[in-house]
Amino acid sequence: MVQNPEARNLDRINNTSCSPMVPVQSCHIAECKKMAEKNKKLIKKLEAKQKKALQRKFLSPEYLMSLYQQSWQND
Repeated sequence: MVQNPEARNLDRINNTSCSPMVPVQSCHIAECKKMAEKNKKLIKKLEAKQKKALQRKFLSPEYLMSLYQQSWQND
């Protein structure tokens, strides 16, 4: 089976071109690491908001999910 040489340099998830020197898997790993870092930042923000909510004695799963979604869209 012969693969298109151009296809080797495409990120399978986003169909974006990666460096020819970097394997496709490395591009995917880099993207996953970037997403993980973003999630870590969001978790810290949510924990701070959760702490404030606990001080006000108001905390619901719906409220936390809405905070997470808002934070994700804002970053």
